[in-house]
Amino acid sequence: MRQVNVDSVDEVGRLQRIASECGREVDCVVRLQLGYEELLREDPSFESTMRVWEGKFGSSTANGAAGEVVERLLEAPNLNFVGLSHHVGFAGVAADYTREREVMHHRLCARDIAAFASSLPVPCERLDLGGGFRSGDSVYLASPGGGGEDAAVHELPSIDDHAEAIVDELSVVYPDPSARPCCSSSPVATRSRMRRCCSHA
Repeated sequence: MRQVNVDSVDEVGRLQRIASECGREVDCVVRLQLGYEELLREDPSFESTMRVWEGKFGSSTANGAAGEVVERLLEAPNLNFVGLSHHVGFAGVAADYTREREVMHHRLCARDIAAFASSLPVPCERLDLGGGFRSGDSVYLASPGGGGEDAAVHELPSIDDHAEAIVDELSVVYPDPSARPCCSSSPVATRSRMRRCCSHA
């Protein structure tokens, strides 16, 4: 097991009890909900994605909950804080989808994640930026409730498009590539390419 993604202070407590009983140490990543202020200014339609995904998991950077989860992990003797995780989600419907807008979502979220990471009292070894990277070259979209009248095939960003946008933002906070956290995503093919792009930019 590479890591456990932790969503809350309660989860930290439960995981610490289990790890202590088993005599094990566990690497932990804190799963984030961001504030999304800049992203919503640029693309108000992202609110629909927030309703779908962000109500499900993660601790908020905006209200301080994420920082508290990090603090509890640092205090837990059997748990190791190693980084942060965030799921942007795929926001496309035919009415508002563009390839450029999809990349922008990941760029602005990476900016907020890097800023939060740099504010922590300890380094982040890992940034798991996965979620929302659609596979393939295109996607078939139609607006909900539209009767399929605007259904069409749309070009998807490549993983290199995403990686370049993310690296640009990380480079502002981590100008030295050797100090940059390891970036990853899912699935495996995407994860390996993200690591190469982010490690050697």
